[in-house]
Amino acid sequence: MINKKGQLGGITGIVFTVIFVAILLVAGFLIMNEMQETTSLSDSQYSVTNETDATTGIWLNHTTWTLASANEPGFNSPVITALFNYTDGVDAGTILDLGNVTVTAGGVIENGTVIQYQNVSISYTYNRGEEAYIGVNDTINAFSTIPTLLGLVILIAMIGIVLAIIFSVIPGAKTSGA
Repeated sequence: MINKKGQLGGITGIVFTVIFVAILLVAGFLIMNEMQETTSLSDSQYSVTNETDATTGIWLNHTTWTLASANEPGFNSPVITALFNYTDGVDAGTILDLGNVTVTAGGVIENGTVIQYQNVSISYTYNRGEEAYIGVNDTINAFSTIPTLLGLVILIAMIGIVLAIIFSVIPGAKTSGA
């Protein structure tokens, strides 16, 4: 090996490993992006009938109330389908006007009137993301938060590899003339 100048030696293994890992990462991201856009992993619709709080009752006044299902993974698109007021003592409950209630995407409901109800049951529908869909989105979101300096770090590493190749290929580059 003493007289064999211009050989790359062990650096080729490092270069090929870096290229192989980069190809695997790109392929993985393409597959995850495809999975994110597929409909088989998308939301399913669920419904809740007469949700109430047995301890305190659902208060529908100037404060807000968060639906119990809002804690489920991928909870979205809630729609109130029925409100029943049990405050007035009627066993079956009095139906309340849905136009007086607003609901946010996060499942927070609020009474739009000055009338206060101390014991209300709520029926609603909502969508929830499936586990795989949520996992793919969490992974993609996690990778999107990687600092913007990552490109610079990769560029510096690639320049280092190129310089290592150049210095190992050019025979006189290893020693200085001084």
